[in-house]
Amino acid sequence: RLVADHLDWTLSDEDIVRMATCVPGDVLSRAWPKRLGRLQPDAMADIVVIRAKARANAYKAIVEATEADVDLVVVDGQPRYGSTALMARSGAGATTKLTVAGRQHRLALTRPDDVNTAWEWRGILARMEEVRADPKTAVLQAQALAAGWAGETDDPGAPLRLALDMPTGVAPVGGLPKDLGDLVVPPLETLTHDAAWLRTVHGRGFHGGVLDGLTSYYG
Repeated sequence: RLVADHLDWTLSDEDIVRMATCVPGDVLSRAWPKRLGRLQPDAMADIVVIRAKARANAYKAIVEATEADVDLVVVDGQPRYGSTALMARSGAGATTKLTVAGRQHRLALTRPDDVNTAWEWRGILARMEEVRADPKTAVLQAQALAAGWAGETDDPGAPLRLALDMPTGVAPVGGLPKDLGDLVVPPLETLTHDAAWLRTVHGRGFHGGVLDGLTSYYG
């Protein structure tokens, strides 16, 4: 919204919402049998429930929403994150507590080694920090798991593959450096647009400095 207004693009709030939902979903549907971005039969049913005032314009409410306004997130028909009340009413399985933007929510995510046990967010962060502290060992362990896997790569039990995001700019998927000791994983960001995150944006020149406006938006 900030960028569109700054550049005088004639994009309505509905246009912006469609750009993030049904438009890319329609493009993907040309090559992928799964329907995304639309609420219709046989689609993946990715849904976000956002808190808004009565009779508010739906598209404007979505565009202006922050983390504090998200009440429920459903992924492929499964409730994954949301307020305690809505997670209970949606039939979520094992969940753990998670506080975001001062509101207590529930997270439905199970441990990779036990699908019946909820994985607490602090445990997830701890595991991610282990990898961040020693990415070389994590890569070697992942490679060993992949080498020992004889099934299909799309099997639910298949080991995950780490694909770096074009570090060389040459290929769609970048390769690992020859010396794994050169791998550096930056510090993990928070789940909210807090002061620490805003400092990484303000004054950095993103979109010609337009995103500096996020400081006042989230302030």
